[in-house]
Amino acid sequence: MASEKQGCQGRIKELNKLAVYTHCKSHVLNLSIAHACKHPLVRNMIDGINATFLFFDSSPKRQRYFEHVLSQQETEVTRKKLIGLCKTRWVERHTCFDTFKSMYVSITTCLQYILNPGMDENLQDNWAWDAQTKVTAQGILSTLTSFSFLVTFVLVKAVLEIVKPIAAKLQKHDLDICQAFALVEQRITTVKDMRTNIDVQFESLFTESKKIADELGIDVKVPRLCKRQINRSNVGDGTDPSHYFKANVAIPFLDYLYQE
Repeated sequence: MASEKQGCQGRIKELNKLAVYTHCKSHVLNLSIAHACKHPLVRNMIDGINATFLFFDSSPKRQRYFEHVLSQQETEVTRKKLIGLCKTRWVERHTCFDTFKSMYVSITTCLQYILNPGMDENLQDNWAWDAQTKVTAQGILSTLTSFSFLVTFVLVKAVLEIVKPIAAKLQKHDLDICQAFALVEQRITTVKDMRTNIDVQFESLFTESKKIADELGIDVKVPRLCKRQINRSNVGDGTDPSHYFKANVAIPFLDYLYQE
C-alpha cells in the first residue's frame, strides 16, 4: 500500500505527481505500541497468542473440536473462534486480547484434552490426533500455563485498554487535529499516572493474574534464572514474583509506551 514503487502510493503518483502521501491518523500510535511491545516477555506473550490462533485456525478439525469444548464449558462466551493479531490495526488487537481472555480457560482445557483424550468425559466422536498436532499442542500449552505468560498478558491487556478508545477514534473521518491532540494528551496523562502509582496498580493486576493461575493450576513463580545475568535486564534477586514482574515487565513496558 505505502510502497513508492509497487504500492498504491506509487501508482497514484504515476497518475498525479503532485499527490501527497500521508499516513493514517493512527500510524504513529500503532508504531508507539509496537515499539513498546518489543520487550522480550511481551513479545513472547504475543507470539504465544498468535501461535494459539494459528493452531486452531489452520485446521477445521481442531476448530470443530475447540467448539465442542466451548459448548461444554459454563461460560457466557458467544464467539466460537479466536481472532488473529493484526499487524497494522491495534483496534483489532484489542479485540483479540478480549476474546483470548474470555476463552483462556477453554483453550487450555482443549489443549489438555487433545493431549489426553480420556480427560474429556463428553467425548462421543473418535477424535484421533496425529503426533505433530500433539507436539504443537504441548508446546502451546506449556506457554499458556506459564505464569510469565499469564501476568504479562494481564498487564499488557490492561495497559492497552487505556489507548483502545483513542485507537478507534483516530480512524474516524470527522476527527480534527485539535480533538486528536486532546485525546492523545489525555491518554498520555493516564499512562503517566499508572506509572507513577505502579505499586498500587500492579498489585491489582497481579492479584487478577493469581486468580486465573489458581483456576488453571499454574504455579506463581518467576522464570528460571542463572546466577550471573549477562544478556537479560533482570532486576532484583528474583525471589518475589510480584516484585520481579513489576520491575522487569510492568515498569519497562509503561516506560517504553510513555516515551514513545
